[in-house]
Amino acid sequence: MNNQYETVPTSAAVNQTLRESLKVLEIKRVGFHFHSLRHTHVVYLLYCGADLYAISKCLGHSDLATTA
Repeated sequence: MNNQYETVPTSAAVNQTLRESLKVLEIKRVGFHFHSLRHTHVVYLLYCGADLYAISKCLGHSDLATTA
């Protein structure tokens, strides 16, 4: 996804937006960053019964052990 400058946002920019959103929502999560959302999504997919191999491929992992 591109930002208003038609470039891919940096991880720092995404983290800043996430921090601002958490503050507005009054959610206190120290050390929570955009990569944490990736982990949360994987846990949700596993909870829903998604196949670990499929999740691993979506994440771009070359080794199933990395995902597990």
